[in-house]
Amino acid sequence: MARGWIRAWAEEARKEASGDFRGAKDRSVFRKSFATPLRREAAAASDVLAALGWEDEVELADGIQAGPWTRVKAKGAEGFVASEHLVEIAYVKASSGRDGFTANLTREDGGTVKLLWGDPVQITKRSDQTCEVRARGMRGTIEAGRLMSDPLLELYFIDVGQGDGVLVRLPSGKHILIDGGLPRALQMTGKNAADFVDWKFHDDYGHYAISLDAMVASHCDYDHYGGCGTSCAWIPLRTTSSIALTSKSLSFATRVSRDGKIARVQIRPIGTVSDRTKTGGSFACSMIGPMRQPALSTGRIANWEVIGRNLLRTY
Repeated sequence: MARGWIRAWAEEARKEASGDFRGAKDRSVFRKSFATPLRREAAAASDVLAALGWEDEVELADGIQAGPWTRVKAKGAEGFVASEHLVEIAYVKASSGRDGFTANLTREDGGTVKLLWGDPVQITKRSDQTCEVRARGMRGTIEAGRLMSDPLLELYFIDVGQGDGVLVRLPSGKHILIDGGLPRALQMTGKNAADFVDWKFHDDYGHYAISLDAMVASHCDYDHYGGCGTSCAWIPLRTTSSIALTSKSLSFATRVSRDGKIARVQIRPIGTVSDRTKTGGSFACSMIGPMRQPALSTGRIANWEVIGRNLLRTY
């Protein structure tokens, strides 16, 4: 069954054209405050079954409809939502031929951009031959036959100069950030992995918040973990666990309570190799390496040290 998100791209474009947005923050505030009703029948006067917000995911039994209303399932109810407040989630499908792993997005200005196999696409209007879509923050059209509903495993190797930065998106929709390069202030471009994550969630997906399910530093070199501190400083993590990879790694743990506020926790040593999982407050940290007891006089794998709001250093 096709899936969709609640979106109001036409209303956002009108507000932007009228100068209501002074910056990205105003756009995010609009998205966060937006709501549309799920109605029992396809009529504006019909009973409201639920209020749906910008990032709510819905099921689309028949896909997004060309008419004013689309049947959806959401929050345990089935009803109708205004089609202009919906997008159908799709992905670029591979085809045979020399350019089978790319598909042309024809932009509104007539130019074309090549999308890659597996790129997420938001369908705003569907027809037999073409679909009006939003992808990578751009609006345009794409051949309907080049879209599919099944997601792929996505790996984004981010240009951070020295070091590594990788964003992983699982087919389930979960996101993992592995390494972040150097801090932004030390990057020649002035940008690091956190900037790509921001673009991915706010511009490509069109979300108003960033949701990372895990953040991992592969080892303790500054050009790998340094940029992760930037993410911890301003990305609102919504995750439930963190991973410490080695006895000299950095790991990142969640301390996010149910209301979305960061909950303070007391950090204690991880302990011996047999003590592979440690919990505290609203997070759990699992030690997945090293696999054998290191020759340390203290008999401990690592200690935890709090850096900033939600960054843990293990050593």
